[in-house]
Amino acid sequence: MTQAVGRFRKLPLILAGVAAFAITLLVALPARFITPLLPSTVSVGMLDGTLWHGTTDSLAVNGRHLGAVQWRLLPLQLFRARLGVDFELTRADGQARGRLAIGLGDRVELQNLAATLPLEALAGSVAPAAWSGTVDANLERLAVRPGTVPEIEGTLEVRNLRAPPPDGATIGNYRVTFDAASRQDAQLVGKLQDLEGPMQVTGNVSLAADRSYVIEGLVAPRAGATESITRTLQFLGAPDAEGRRPFSVAGTY
Repeated sequence: MTQAVGRFRKLPLILAGVAAFAITLLVALPARFITPLLPSTVSVGMLDGTLWHGTTDSLAVNGRHLGAVQWRLLPLQLFRARLGVDFELTRADGQARGRLAIGLGDRVELQNLAATLPLEALAGSVAPAAWSGTVDANLERLAVRPGTVPEIEGTLEVRNLRAPPPDGATIGNYRVTFDAASRQDAQLVGKLQDLEGPMQVTGNVSLAADRSYVIEGLVAPRAGATESITRTLQFLGAPDAEGRRPFSVAGTY
């Protein structure tokens, strides 16, 4: 009995020793040891520093280059079977920073994301190809997992949006807001509004578990809108008493 009590009293010291050893490894291991921890869709270029605090000159997701990244590992996340890091991404035309956690089942979660990136950098993943503009993201939380509805809280703004060539018309500036009330049944519904521009827009952006989206609402040309925009909106049908026409766009991301 006395021996058992003695071993129990030593347990905290043993655990402290194991934790100290693990932290020492994290601090000392070269940054290249982070590569096996990344999902198959993520690749990195040259690595420098340590597993705990390192940098890479190139981060790519699904083959698309995003920029240079520096990170600081969050070791306590490993006890939850997750890879967690505080990160800062930089590129010549934008930047992003926040907290990233990658867990089992390909679950990816971002917290306190603040980003300003060109729309082209996101093309082929969450943005349509050939469109241009700037994306400003301020998200308290974004969590995605295959087969489930995304979880998003915060705002996404697209500024200086331009249509693809050859028209290349200026479409304006827009904001989508997601909050606690956005989760509706089997989809996530954000509020869409324009931030000045050639068109007055109000509506919703709906995201489903199968990675489909629907953007729908009402649109009307503002004074000074180009003839191209006014002519295009006429194809949406007859306007209501306030000159607005319904629109709906669906697809996958």
